[in-house]
Amino acid sequence: MDTYVECLVKRRTDGVTLALKIGVVLASIALGLGLFFVCVATQLLSAFGILALALCIWGGWMILRRFELEFEYILTNFDLDIDTIIAQKKRRRLISFDLRRVEQFAFYDEARRRQLESANVNKRLDASSHVDGETWYLLFDHKDHGKTLLLFSPDERIRKAVQAASPRAVL
Repeated sequence: MDTYVECLVKRRTDGVTLALKIGVVLASIALGLGLFFVCVATQLLSAFGILALALCIWGGWMILRRFELEFEYILTNFDLDIDTIIAQKKRRRLISFDLRRVEQFAFYDEARRRQLESANVNKRLDASSHVDGETWYLLFDHKDHGKTLLLFSPDERIRKAVQAASPRAVL
């Protein structure tokens, strides 16, 4: 019997991301206005100043859109693929692996975080929603990266499929 499950998770904006967004907005406006006033003060064509202002605001908007992250978890039989979706436009494969290689699968709480900080892990990936109480972790041996720690926010269907694929890994 074939298994196919999809789950889409949107990353919540935390305090650091909000501060970065505010910084990008202020920097793009300040740079645009600065270029505009330099063009007007040096008696260059003010059209260049308006163009520079518009380009700075557009560039800031494009940078802001990169903060909008979603993750798509696609489970096909024993393969879990995780894609990053940026600004609902650009898709990039974050990782793909076989669930039968999972060593640990459990809820990610403060005690687990402290325990896994000292673990010998080659790669750490965060594909979680950053919502309290929704983060789980997988510790597995990846064919390219070695021992990998993945933080993610699976729904009930994906959790059951991981448990079925690697019942000994469930803690």
